[in-house]
Amino acid sequence: MIHPLTSLRFAFALLVFGSHLSNSQGSWVYTAFLENGFAGVGFFFMLSGFVLHWSCREQAMGQFYRNRIARIYPTHLLTLLLFLLPALLKGSPPGEAPALLSNALLLHAFVPDEAFFFSGNPVSWSISVEFFFYALFPLLLMGKGRLRRVLLLLIVLAMIAGAFLLPQEQQHALYYISPLMRLPEFIIGMELSALFQRKQKIQDTTRQYSGWQWLALAAFIISYALANYIPLLYRYGMYYWLPVGCLIYAFALPGFWHRLLSQRWLRWLGEISFAFYMIHLLVIRVVMKLGLSTFVESLLALALSIAAAAAIRHFYEQPLNRLIRKNG
Repeated sequence: MIHPLTSLRFAFALLVFGSHLSNSQGSWVYTAFLENGFAGVGFFFMLSGFVLHWSCREQAMGQFYRNRIARIYPTHLLTLLLFLLPALLKGSPPGEAPALLSNALLLHAFVPDEAFFFSGNPVSWSISVEFFFYALFPLLLMGKGRLRRVLLLLIVLAMIAGAFLLPQEQQHALYYISPLMRLPEFIIGMELSALFQRKQKIQDTTRQYSGWQWLALAAFIISYALANYIPLLYRYGMYYWLPVGCLIYAFALPGFWHRLLSQRWLRWLGEISFAFYMIHLLVIRVVMKLGLSTFVESLLALALSIAAAAAIRHFYEQPLNRLIRKNG
């Protein structure tokens, strides 16, 4: 079940990568295909809820938190240092101390100020959000999911009210960045996992669901293609809840896309996707200084991001991951 979803991570990491190609902004290619790539972040939040709920049956909470720290924190600290390195080498201040401290502690997404949530490695705000999900995870498992369903309802009602009451300049920080406002995606992922587990007990394991997988993929593609006609406030998250949820659920089922995405090389891309996500913005910024054509810069940034992610994954992330788990 997990293999195709692992592979799918890289596809959505590519969407985020494309949205950060500032050299393409203003072009029809960027507007049509890349501008809304930030939808990939919502996919990661929902998939995280799905996978963690699925796997939590196999581990105690102490082991769960140790595994989460081992998986995320070393790469976060490495990329934070890499972003600060140019300023440190010049002997100039790398940024405001409170913002950098909150970043290092993965608390920066809680401060509705760009100087905080985009400090250090700007994409790390989403890891701060993930850590919030991890902290709440035991509570979200309580009462057979009743608490998380109540939370989901209350947050959705708050989001609807906020759409009418909040000034536009505050909407990005609260609807796109705020850990509380991104919690619904994680909860929906958990609910999909619970549904999947219930259905798995009664469904025919030999049945193929290729048709449903193609339908879910088409629904996401159509939603993505029409996104520019939807107010930005809703594109920050809730607009994609249904198509992304359907995609995750369908691709976990046996069928054509399940078999295709279970191939070893695609799973490898999925395995390096976290490192790719964490390093790609730095690579893009370096490559954009070379003065090459837009197409060449984009391809070079992609190739170097994959190479850097593979190196981080195999020579840094995995060894530290094993060390932390062993000593824990």
